[in-house]
Amino acid sequence: MYCRFCKNLYISSAIKDPARVKWKLKHGAGQLMVYVVARSEVNDGQLDVIHAVNLKQAYYRAHPVYVYGLAQTMRGAMRIVTRIAEEAVVRGYGGELLRYLEDRDERTPHPSPSVTPSPPGERLSRSLLVIVS
Repeated sequence: MYCRFCKNLYISSAIKDPARVKWKLKHGAGQLMVYVVARSEVNDGQLDVIHAVNLKQAYYRAHPVYVYGLAQTMRGAMRIVTRIAEEAVVRGYGGELLRYLEDRDERTPHPSPSVTPSPPGERLSRSLLVIVS
């Protein structure tokens, strides 16, 4: 197994067949047009955006990543990270994105949210830029 998935996976609307993408990622099959939002492997880190091709390395078979989101582009993956950050702030978690995601997974399951594109010209607030970076 190359990766594990949270219960309430964020899936970009550009991902046409999420079940197939998940199966391929889980089994180490190639996915050229997919980025994952995953739990960071850095001690103090929170989330990493990883191109799915990197997940084919033998390292990930022994150390599967925990995936919170799927997107077709880096921009789409960053939208997912932004959405997670916004939801965490609104629900009182501040910059504790992993704690928010863990608590979210423990709550009653609901359908996976899809990420809606940001309106043109929309800018992130300064506090979200600090959280995301």
